[in-house]
Amino acid sequence: MWVAGTVATLLLLAAHGVSRLLGGNGRPAHAVPTWIIPSVAGLDIPVTGSHMPMVWAGEVLLLSAAVGSVLALVLFTMIVTRLIQHEPLAPAMSPRC
Repeated sequence: MWVAGTVATLLLLAAHGVSRLLGGNGRPAHAVPTWIIPSVAGLDIPVTGSHMPMVWAGEVLLLSAAVGSVLALVLFTMIVTRLIQHEPLAPAMSPRC
């Protein structure tokens, strides 16, 4: 179950996010806080897989931690830049108190 979830997270969520950023489709005006969810999923892999008995699990944990950290840092920077320098979020996207 962990292997299937790890493969799906790295290939589907993280690879899609990185390809969008490197493809030039990540405009700051379109950055929303939900973009950070795939990077958090990538950071959950080392937390849940630290006791896996497979020999190769250590390398996968390092890869997912690196990809998740870099993706989270880039996306967090884009989101904060958008929230500070661009127009505010639409009312449907802003949190309600």
